[in-house]
Amino acid sequence: MHHFFADPSRIEGGLIRIEGQDCHHLRDVLRIRRGERVLVSDGQGTDYECEVEGISDKDVLLRICFKEAPHELPAEIWLFQGIPKTDKMELIVQKAVELGAHVIVPLETRNTVVKLDRKRAEAKQNRWQAIAEAAAKQSKRSLLPVVHSVMSWQEAMKRMGDFRLALIPYENADNVGESLQIFQEVKEIGRRAAGFRREEGHVFLPSFAPLPGRESEVNACGIKKNERQDFHTSFAPVSTHESEVNACGIKKNERQDFHTSFASLSSHESDINADFNACDIKSKEESNSESNTASRIALFIGPEGGFSETEIKDALSHNIRPITLGKRILRTETASICAMSLLMAALECGASI
Repeated sequence: MHHFFADPSRIEGGLIRIEGQDCHHLRDVLRIRRGERVLVSDGQGTDYECEVEGISDKDVLLRICFKEAPHELPAEIWLFQGIPKTDKMELIVQKAVELGAHVIVPLETRNTVVKLDRKRAEAKQNRWQAIAEAAAKQSKRSLLPVVHSVMSWQEAMKRMGDFRLALIPYENADNVGESLQIFQEVKEIGRRAAGFRREEGHVFLPSFAPLPGRESEVNACGIKKNERQDFHTSFAPVSTHESEVNACGIKKNERQDFHTSFASLSSHESDINADFNACDIKSKEESNSESNTASRIALFIGPEGGFSETEIKDALSHNIRPITLGKRILRTETASICAMSLLMAALECGASI
């Protein structure tokens, strides 16, 4: 099913008007016909399955059939990506959006080879944003992820107080057990954020986007039963892939069933819950910014050459926690995809509890 985004101002009275380039694409490229169905997102967390009602030279009129379950992660992931060489950033942006990133921040670090002046940086940002929007349509995202302007390392460190958790994969980290515990915490963030979302009736949005304010629509939207997904089932045990688990650098005597690991808290559950209770969502009256911070995760990925020792020490001083992605040295684009995949799995498994 083709997927488009529409400004909320174009959604009224059970109808959606598609104009501009999307109208041209529907009418002249896809040659859509009356009665056919398309998926439309309002960019604020609500998805509509629609039927084509009318086609004109100026617009395509769609009738809303029902609202779908939200396709977003229960918590925000901000990917701080060290700018790589050539066109690798385009692949990283595309895959990060598919895996659920809310914001992608191109990061200038000590080992960044590519130096962008203001004009080139703006051109690159526009290009990356277009790739993000295309990936959002392809992957049925309910929101349009944002590619931030290029940010310096120092500016990124100043923003760490806005995040519940910040992680930095580091090739010299060998803390497999601690890394697994950190992903337990990520799962708990997903569980608590999803609970708040269900209680308030909205999805979490990036801090620069307004909340939908439609408390009853998520559950009262006529979702077809056969279209509901059981995320718990989606992350079934992977015991048949034990060799792949070992490929992540886990020693045989440390091997774990990841379904069990993500589905239930580890032996440190009481410690993790105590940590979360100290920063938990205290009441419905809590401000949007506070609740967003409680469910916002920062992920730092270095460029070719990784982060410098000075940057690692600086990151640790800002409470950014190192994790391991295994014993092998990963390319920057591989590290982004690997880490984003782990975060996505942990958050969605937590949300299903």
